[in-house]
Amino acid sequence: MASVVGNASCNLPNQLFDARDRMCLEDFNFQLMVVNVNSTGDDLQMAMYGTVFPLLVVLVIITNSLVILVLSNHHMTTSTNIVLLYMTVTVLLTGLIPLPFTLYWYTFGNHEAWDQPIWLCYLHRYGMESLPRLLNGITTLLTVLLAAQRFVCVRYPLQALTLCTTDRIRHWSWGAVILTTGWELLTVLANFHQRLYHQYDFDPQLNYFRLRTWCIWKYADFVEHIGVDKYNLTVLVGRVIVFHVAPCFALLVFNIFLIVGIRSAGAQRPNRHLHRNSDHNRTDSKATTIMLVVIISMFLLVNIPVAFSIIILCIAISFDSYSLREWISPQLTVLVPICNMTLVATYPINFAIYLLMSNQFRRTLRRILSGQGHMLDSISNFSMRSRSRRHSESIPPSTMPPMMTTMTLPSQSASPSFHYRRSFGGRTATSNGASSFSRPTLPALPVHVRARSRTHTALCDPSEVPILDESPVVEDHQV
Repeated sequence: MASVVGNASCNLPNQLFDARDRMCLEDFNFQLMVVNVNSTGDDLQMAMYGTVFPLLVVLVIITNSLVILVLSNHHMTTSTNIVLLYMTVTVLLTGLIPLPFTLYWYTFGNHEAWDQPIWLCYLHRYGMESLPRLLNGITTLLTVLLAAQRFVCVRYPLQALTLCTTDRIRHWSWGAVILTTGWELLTVLANFHQRLYHQYDFDPQLNYFRLRTWCIWKYADFVEHIGVDKYNLTVLVGRVIVFHVAPCFALLVFNIFLIVGIRSAGAQRPNRHLHRNSDHNRTDSKATTIMLVVIISMFLLVNIPVAFSIIILCIAISFDSYSLREWISPQLTVLVPICNMTLVATYPINFAIYLLMSNQFRRTLRRILSGQGHMLDSISNFSMRSRSRRHSESIPPSTMPPMMTTMTLPSQSASPSFHYRRSFGGRTATSNGASSFSRPTLPALPVHVRARSRTHTALCDPSEVPILDESPVVEDHQV
């Protein structure tokens, strides 16, 4: 950063003298968006954010848009796919939101401009710091929710029928959004006030001093009352625990249990008494679990270094050592861009994992790209109606309710009135003695026999539900 030459007119050391407004500004801090081209860390930032990041964002937009198109199909709506869809939306926004600032500041070289507008200060604050941090926290909690949901399905398949419904998963997902947003507000409200600062600096091209504009910000009054270092340390430590250490530990534990469940299911012999569809669904469920294990492992591999860098920053603040902060600052200048680029580079890899490990995803994507995506919902609805019709024909008359009230259209010779009909099995006797056939209404089914269908229309034998270590067959269509 260029040296401040105008604060000699102010009496206090924590004051800055604004050369244009001719006034002293107290307790303001420089916003970390200043680039010194002679610094190795800033050269790395120029290369990472100015060249690599825009190319990665283009790839993220293409791949994640395809994933959203596939997962938003009606026949793909399951509890697992809902979480994957929300995660895809958040990572897409994580790449899109910082793009305007990186293009303006790094790619187009506006960091060398001497006069910066005030909107650029807010664009950097929210586009490069607050919103990406918020979206990354939401993605982390959604990944934990995904691992927990799959763990419940593998270890407790019967309980998963009530715990892992689509409505419950949506509620938990919104809970993750609310928790992360509330935590980020603690940081946004702490340093909301921003303004421009003007100082005289030497321009080597023109060979004289001229005004340069910087973005500065100030802590809120309640932060000053609590103590700046104390407040920052509390918020950072809480963020490390809630969004980094605890999620990484939980994901590691869930991943171990999922891997053990996959190995146990692979070691068991197939049951010849089970239906062929049960074996097929069991295989699909195992493939889905393996795919999620790969996604969670890749998430851990990338986010552990990010958590490590934030822990280093917490240590620097807690010790309140100027020399320690001066040593850590250049290290973070190099480490943070590398971690950010690695994190963004993993977003397109998720698309490759879905494409390689999910037959259902490949089939749906192929139909969408070939222009047949609008037919998927009708095909799915026709399949569900066919299963329901085959089931109704197989129900014996003894299981039907003894009395059903129906309405029939009158014949030409009869008076225009409604007839109450009493049904015995498939044959119906009307009030005037005539008989006809009507399709019986299905009785209400217990919860434990509606496990194999997303829409709860297909039946399954309770004995076919796998026990603890076997892969569950709770959903028909996973990613």
